[in-house]
Amino acid sequence: TAVYKIYNDGSHFVASLLARQGSRKPTTPKAPDLARNLFDVLYLSALRAGKQGEDLKGELRAGLLSSFPELSDHIETYLDEQIERTLQNLYRRKKRAYRKANMHKWTYFITITYDGEKMSEDEFKRKLKRCLANFHTRRGWRYMGVFERGELNDRLHFHALLYVPAGQMVGELFERKQYSTKRHQWETVQDNTFFAERFGNCEFDEIDEKQMRYGNAAGYILKYLEKSDERLVYSRGTPDHIYMALPQSAFVCKFLDFVDKFVLFDSVIDSEHIADYRGRGISDHFPDRYEVIELHPHFE
Repeated sequence: TAVYKIYNDGSHFVASLLARQGSRKPTTPKAPDLARNLFDVLYLSALRAGKQGEDLKGELRAGLLSSFPELSDHIETYLDEQIERTLQNLYRRKKRAYRKANMHKWTYFITITYDGEKMSEDEFKRKLKRCLANFHTRRGWRYMGVFERGELNDRLHFHALLYVPAGQMVGELFERKQYSTKRHQWETVQDNTFFAERFGNCEFDEIDEKQMRYGNAAGYILKYLEKSDERLVYSRGTPDHIYMALPQSAFVCKFLDFVDKFVLFDSVIDSEHIADYRGRGISDHFPDRYEVIELHPHFE
């Protein structure tokens, strides 16, 4: 059997043949590009201010030329190159995030709101990440989220996909009423006593299989990722792909996406199989580079 790289596109597991690759050559660190660093700061600030099109480029142009007048001769080309780079980076981040979300089973979409009376924003981020990491280690939780500021009041929030194994929830879930300033109506949300006491109000919305199958749950995270320069926060062992040795009988069909790819039968892999993936053994095909796991025992 050959070794394949496998990811989930939101509806099916997809495999592509893994070709042997040589070891990477060490790269020489590049000198910092100060103009590009300034562009990144200006671009994010302009997006948050709602700038688009020519208004966006005008603000970027003015900000860059005020600090780097030497760019004036080719400023339009430079802006187009940097905007294209930023969009490509966002596309890659979104693709990885979708694949991470789709590869795993999730039980809740949570929102935890910062409470300034309990701690500082830095403490909120640090303590919440440490708390989730501890529950991952001790209770088998998985999480994947992003910090983001509210549109109306600039208050810090944490939005995440969360998996809690049966019997491993902390605190108690309870319902409470809150007024939505965004939708201008009272709503009933599900809160958690443990997180509310330590961090602030939170919402635990249950996720069903249909939401995951059609990408709705992953879309929640991506919506906030686009507006923020924050990195994704996720538990260890949350890959966007895995490597497996597969027989030809595992394939439903083949299609071309730059390279040959194969749709797999649903019975080949399940979410718990992926969750337990830690690279159990080195591939006989690529002993110096790749780790693989055996075919799921349920597949025949």
